[in-house]
Amino acid sequence: MDTLDAIKRMLEGSGMTAAALAKAVGRSRNSIYNMFSEKTDVRVGSLVDMAKATGYEIIARGHGEELVIEGVSADADRDKGPADKR
Repeated sequence: MDTLDAIKRMLEGSGMTAAALAKAVGRSRNSIYNMFSEKTDVRVGSLVDMAKATGYEIIARGHGEELVIEGVSADADRDKGPADKR
């Protein structure tokens, strides 16, 4: 399943509209509609935010383990990671 199809399924599963998703993740309604119409490549952080807003989570699975992708924490410096891990 491609990323945009997954987001559509998350919206359907949650009963959330694209407009409500936009509000939940702090983006404009047009940016969400454009994402679908222009088939925009979605950043992982944005995908994680959208998944959380719709009640889902993003999981990487391989080598006998599952990793829950949580995105960048609010206190993180992009180049150094979370402040509590420095």
